Amino acid sequence: MIDCYIMKLPELNCLRPNEQTTFKKLVEEVAECNYAIESLREYEEINDTNCLLLSDSEVYRIREEYKVHLNNVMGEIMDIAQVCASQLFVFENKKIDVQSLFNGYMNKYSVDEYKKQIIFELKGNCRYIHFAPTDRNLNLEKTMNLIIFSMGKIAQLGKFVGDNGEIPVIDQDASNTKYVYELFSIVQNCFNLLYSMEEKYNINIKKIFDDHVIKLINKGYCKI
Repeated sequence: MIDCYIMKLPELNCLRPNEQTTFKKLVEEVAECNYAIESLREYEEINDTNCLLLSDSEVYRIREEYKVHLNNVMGEIMDIAQVCASQLFVFENKKIDVQSLFNGYMNKYSVDEYKKQIIFELKGNCRYIHFAPTDRNLNLEKTMNLIIFSMGKIAQLGKFVGDNGEIPVIDQDASNTKYVYELFSIVQNCFNLLYSMEEKYNINIKKIFDDHVIKLINKGYCKI
């Protein structure tokens, strides 16, 4: 039995995403996340004050405002993971066996404890996913660099299959596998960061996951 929270990433069944629009959405979400991180860092710089000199009420105010900025960043991280899940649904609609690819991705881990803790399951219109944390020392900047690196590798795939007129060096099946693996990698990094933030700031991960689904429903993106 897994003693941890399960990330909930529903299919946006009220929208009509495709491979191209979803990748563009990923770029958009990464940009928004970087903006949220910049706002967080600016707040840290403005309030870089010796707390010993502040009143209790002022410390409380700063702490609560900081939580708002931090939660905004965590929400953007969830949106990035969501776009990756949406792309996985797009691939499944193209008859690509994402579950088998996930099993192959899982087998890259040599530690049995990791394998036992990884779930990739679809119930109704909601994808439930858990990756055992592989790096609890991730910070925001390192996570974003890893995500952008994966996005760059995805962007290269069109070139490798010859979409730009160059001689193809891989076939479409190989391209799809690499694409899906990078999507898993991005979700893994998002999950690692959430665990890191939970330990550092005592963030309620379960609430983040639940609020994410509620937000999508309220926006009319999906029905669960």
